[in-house]
Amino acid sequence: MVLKPVAYLTGTLVIWGMPAVALIVGAVFGKEVLSLAFPETDPETLAALCAFLLFASSFFFAKHWSKKAERKSEYRPVIEEIIEDETP
Repeated sequence: MVLKPVAYLTGTLVIWGMPAVALIVGAVFGKEVLSLAFPETDPETLAALCAFLLFASSFFFAKHWSKKAERKSEYRPVIEEIIEDETP
C-alpha cells in the first residue's frame, strides 16, 4: 500500500507538529502577554494554563481535520501491485 508523500507529510504535521507548536506558542503567549493582563498571577502558572489550553485545542482541530481528510481520496492508501506467492 502506498500513501502519497504530500498526504503523509501533511498528516504528520497536523498530528505531531501542530500540537508541539501550539504548546510552545501557548507558553510564550501566557508568560509574555497574559502576565501583563493579570499581574497578580504567577507568570509560570499563566504560561502553563495557556500552553495546555492551546495544546488541547490543537488535538480537537486535528480530529476535525482527520474526519475531513478521511473523505478525500488523496489521503487514503492505494494498493499499487499485488505480488503473488509462488511457494509450493
